[in-house]
Amino acid sequence: MDRFGVVPEYRAGVHLGEVMTAEIGDLKKGLVFNGDVLNTGSRIQEECTRLGRSLVSSADLFDRLDLPDEWTDEAMWSVTLRGKSEPTELVAFA
Repeated sequence: MDRFGVVPEYRAGVHLGEVMTAEIGDLKKGLVFNGDVLNTGSRIQEECTRLGRSLVSSADLFDRLDLPDEWTDEAMWSVTLRGKSEPTELVAFA
């Protein structure tokens, strides 16, 4: 706020699953990540704007979390994410 006059706002969509990593390149090395979980997390993040929330998770991930008492959650609804054929249950955090 002091430096730029605004406070950044972030949105995050999170999911769980397996991720494959690889190192590519000979002269300039880089890491690449691949897996359906990345696509699903990105699609959940897209829903953040529509839902008016800054942190949204799949219910699959939420069910495995042990959240601190000061965190609240709000079950959202089933959404068929872009590129998916089956609906995904979403949960928003506050």
